[in-house]
Order: sequence, then structure tokens, then C-alpha cells
Amino acid sequence: MMKVIVIGAGHAGVAFADAMRRNGFAGELTMIDRLAGLPLERPPLSKAFLLAEDGEESSFALRASGWFADRQITLVTGR
Repeated sequence: MMKVIVIGAGHAGVAFADAMRRNGFAGELTMIDRLAGLPLERPPLSKAFLLAEDGEESSFALRASGWFADRQITLVTGR
């Protein structure tokens, strides 16, 4: 079985992983990102993010945590 590792879970990395699954790739797909937590929409980060209560990070997430699991994408963050 083919394995693919995507370095970086920004817009491009998530779009690539999504395209792989939509185009029928059934192998092991792992995304690795240096930032901890869900991949964020970085451009919109602003005062709203800085003022957010703990736990509100998901409102800035590129995809919900279940999105990765539903597509059998292993997400490794904080490394």
C-alpha cells in the first residue's frame, strides 16, 4: 500500500490531502504540522482570535477535527 506524508497543514496541505481522497487515493495519508492543534485559517487571524476564550480555536480551523478522521487522514501536530 502506498503511503503519502504531507509536510505542513496549511491551506495547500489540506487542499492536497482533500484532492487525494476525492480522486480515489486509498493509501495511508499523514499530515504533519509544527503547530499544535487543528490547522487554522491563518490570514483571518486578528484581534478576534486574540480575544477568543480558550477552546474557541476551532472557529478558525480549516476543517473540523472529524473531517480528518472521516477521510482517514492522520493529523500529527506540534512537531
